[in-house]
Amino acid sequence: MHKNLLTLIAAIVLCISITAVATAEDELNTGFGFAFGRTCGNGFSIRSLPAHGWGYQSGIIYFKSDADTYFNLGAELLYALNRTSTTALYLIAGLSYSAESHIQEDWNIMSNRWERHRVRESGIACGAGMGIAYNYARWERLWWSADLVIAAYHDSVLPYPQFGLHYLFK
Repeated sequence: MHKNLLTLIAAIVLCISITAVATAEDELNTGFGFAFGRTCGNGFSIRSLPAHGWGYQSGIIYFKSDADTYFNLGAELLYALNRTSTTALYLIAGLSYSAESHIQEDWNIMSNRWERHRVRESGIACGAGMGIAYNYARWERLWWSADLVIAAYHDSVLPYPQFGLHYLFK
């Protein structure tokens, strides 16, 4: 548990350091926060919100307990359609990868006890999607995002919402 917490703290410090260096050099509107969605990745996220042209977003999470393991990584390209001081509208396209497993317990009637074995719940999933993103700044540096993505996963193509909250470094 302590090892996972130290890894998480190190990842946060590294992301903030990279973001601060990038913004100090070229004044990008880059932020660090959280995102949840099919193509942007679930968990910690870095996002660049340019006024014109191309930006990016990437998200990652890794969770492991005694019974469950979950990993998700996503990356998106953003293209600015309109950006003001409090709102932004972007086209987005992205890819994501996720894997999860858990330990399943079954009752063995022959031995009259619970038996544990590792099972892939949904295995590995890769997908791609594209859509539109709307961002709103409640305060100057705290930006909320709501995206609508049409994503292809396995054998289906469906619309999925995505959400994010990022603190921008200027």
